[in-house]
Amino acid sequence: MSRKFRAKKKKKVKKRVFVFLLLFVVAFVCTFKALQKVKIHQSEEVMISYMMNDANHHIKKSSKDVVVETVGNFLFHFDPKEPLSILSNSLLYQPTKQEEEPAVETVVMQQEKVEDYTDHVVDPDPVDITKPVVYLYNTHQTEEYSMENQEVHNITPNVMFASYVLKEQLNNLGIATIVEENSVPEYLNSRELPYYKSYDATREFMKAAINTYPTLNYFIDIHRDGLKKELSTTQMDGVNYAKVMFVVGLDNPNYQANLDLANKLNDKIKAKYPDLTRGVSTKKGEDVNGVYNQDIHKNTLLIECGGNGNTIEEVSNTMGLIAPLLKEVIES
Repeated sequence: MSRKFRAKKKKKVKKRVFVFLLLFVVAFVCTFKALQKVKIHQSEEVMISYMMNDANHHIKKSSKDVVVETVGNFLFHFDPKEPLSILSNSLLYQPTKQEEEPAVETVVMQQEKVEDYTDHVVDPDPVDITKPVVYLYNTHQTEEYSMENQEVHNITPNVMFASYVLKEQLNNLGIATIVEENSVPEYLNSRELPYYKSYDATREFMKAAINTYPTLNYFIDIHRDGLKKELSTTQMDGVNYAKVMFVVGLDNPNYQANLDLANKLNDKIKAKYPDLTRGVSTKKGEDVNGVYNQDIHKNTLLIECGGNGNTIEEVSNTMGLIAPLLKEVIES
């Protein structure tokens, strides 16, 4: 009897060990997958703040700073009653847009390259502007720049970063500027619209902004092109800059005014920094948009700033050069 009892006991122990190991493996795999999707949003906001500061926009946040922030949140911002909050809060983990908006993800996979889909970025340094003159927005908010030099932040910068940097530059020059922060992906998802309807979203945003701020007189849609880095980059005095190109849709009644504005700014850039601009491109016909919401106002620009191989530092460098020239155009 004792032998049978010991045998049964051994089987139970083995079974418990097997179950424990199985649970451990499952927990490890789940944790690993969760960590793969971690987005360190706090460091992202700090990084943009550094970039938008004239004195130190070039400074990269150190891995030590990120570790300190992460450990601090781990120790003080999780709920012991909710074990999953250890992941969600301590590691600054937030669900990606792919998780929150599967419908949009499916649409993007059909209409755009998957790697062009990133998170909506909130302005970390909002400024209270009551009478703005310039309205910056991004029809394709999720167009990405290179992740080079940003590995420590675990983020991939997109064109919204470019808007925030230009906003800061213009405001510092005395040109009251705001950035559209409503989410295009959320707009599309809520209406079950495909990605190529993004211009419908920003059209609504623009009209709402005009109603809210009658002082608005310039509208700039910032995009990122899909070029090889050698074609989208220029170097001056050892510093790299992302090249710009202006796009004007000819299938709208304002096209001549839009074209004149684009040529005016392009000429100023070309005169001072010949290699910084790729010129003005006009679009019309069945296979292109041809309007780009430029029919809403005569002073509407679409700027392609850099390509997917450019870093956000290179884009920021470019914004620092064109902001004073844009100021000259606005005040002329």
